[in-house]
Amino acid sequence: FTLLLGDRYLLLLAAAVLLVNVVNTTGDYMLAELVSRAADRAGAAAVDARAARSAWIGAFYGNFQTAISLLTAVAQMLLVARVFRRIGVERDLFILPAFVLFGYGAAALLPTLALLATVKVVENSTEYSLQNTLQQALFLPTSRDAKYKAKAAIDTFVVRAGDVGSAALVWLGVQLALGVQGFAVANVLIGLVWLAVILRLVRRHRQRSTVHSAAAPRD
Repeated sequence: FTLLLGDRYLLLLAAAVLLVNVVNTTGDYMLAELVSRAADRAGAAAVDARAARSAWIGAFYGNFQTAISLLTAVAQMLLVARVFRRIGVERDLFILPAFVLFGYGAAALLPTLALLATVKVVENSTEYSLQNTLQQALFLPTSRDAKYKAKAAIDTFVVRAGDVGSAALVWLGVQLALGVQGFAVANVLIGLVWLAVILRLVRRHRQRSTVHSAAAPRD
C-alpha cells in the first residue's frame, strides 16, 4: 500500500481496476434482477411455480456462462495477441470502457433481458481475456517491488474493494428505487470516470515505458 500511495502510475492502475469491478458487479446485479422477473413470469404459468422458476434460472445461467466461456476462449486464442500487435497496449485500454458506455447506455434506453444479457456476455468475456491481459501488461514497466508487492495489493484488496463499492452502490440504488435503468445510468457515469482515469493512465504508461526502455540493458 505504501508503494501504491507513493506512485501515481500504480494509483491510477489501482483506480482503473477498482472501477472495472464496480461496473461489472453492478451489471451482474442488474442482470439478476431481470432474470428474476423473467423467471417469475415463467413460473406463474406452471403447476409447480417454484420448480419451474428454479429450472428457468438454472437453464438461463447455464447458457449464459457457457457463452461467456466460449467467447473468452475464442478471444484469448484468436484475438488478444493480434489486437495487442496491431493497436498496442495503450489504445487497447479504451476498448472495454467504450463498450461499457455503449452497452449500458443502450440498456438505460431499453432495459430488456436479451439486451443486457448480450452486454454482459461481451463485457465479461472481454474482461476475462483482453482486459485481464492488459492489466498484467501494465506492470511490465514497473519495478520488481511493484510487480511482487503492489500488484498483490491490487489483485486482492483493490479488486474486492470494487465488489464492496458495487454493493454500496446497489444498496443506495435500492433505497432510491433506481431500478435497472437507473443502475445502467450509474454504470455509464462510472464508465465516464473510468475513461478519465484511463486517459491519465495512458499518459503515465507512455512516460514510464520510455524511461523503462531507456534504462533497459542493450545487447
